[in-house]
Amino acid sequence: MIRTKPDSYGFCPCGSGKKYKFCCRKIPRSGPLLREELARLLFDPSRLPVVSSWLTASYKERMGLVMAVVVRSIPEGGFLVASALVDRLFLGVKDCHWERAASPADVRCRLVDFEMMPFIKPWIEGKGAHASFGPTGELLLTDEERAEIEEKSDVDADIDMTPVEVTYEEVRSFVLGAVAYAREFGQSPHPDWEAVAPAFEPDRPFEPTFSYGLNGKPLYIQGPNDDVNLIMGNLRTSKPGSEIPFVRQLPSLSE
Repeated sequence: MIRTKPDSYGFCPCGSGKKYKFCCRKIPRSGPLLREELARLLFDPSRLPVVSSWLTASYKERMGLVMAVVVRSIPEGGFLVASALVDRLFLGVKDCHWERAASPADVRCRLVDFEMMPFIKPWIEGKGAHASFGPTGELLLTDEERAEIEEKSDVDADIDMTPVEVTYEEVRSFVLGAVAYAREFGQSPHPDWEAVAPAFEPDRPFEPTFSYGLNGKPLYIQGPNDDVNLIMGNLRTSKPGSEIPFVRQLPSLSE
């Protein structure tokens, strides 16, 4: 089961001591941010001080998708929230999202409520999938690795997607390291990465502190919207004759 939203009658994540239902759940929500406005804001990221940075708790695991979020203060008011969905095993940045928030409390509670992460909703709603190993998965993975993948791919897997506040440099290291790792195998970030990337300052050096792949080798677990032919074609172009473990996703038995 994926652990996410706060209890409506539990204490509010903002720390006010009030019930969530009667506190930040009532805060008016900010609207989306147009790409043109995002480009204007991020033309010079140094104008937008970093307020907080987040990784979902799944970053502590060897497997699973990880959400990375950077919150920056906008001089004329409000906050820019830039996020990336990261596959640390092979593909790097799979999706991106950005919007404007009204206040720090708004940011925190919406992160916990996953309102800022529309591309992760299929996982939150329990629409995961069971793993099916192709020939490369059978040949290139150990029994222990296959068992771990099956456990994490199961719809009932205990995957903690709770946002955890970390340092900005940790978020940069995690995301930019994943992008660099994916590019070793011919995989480019999601097209929206170009718009969001300045929030993570990709042109500035970062300290590599995270590992990628499974036991040091890439592992491709098919997502619901992946273009498998394109992904595998990029791999073969980048590394001719190479094969990596490939895990197909079958519809969940609960659907």
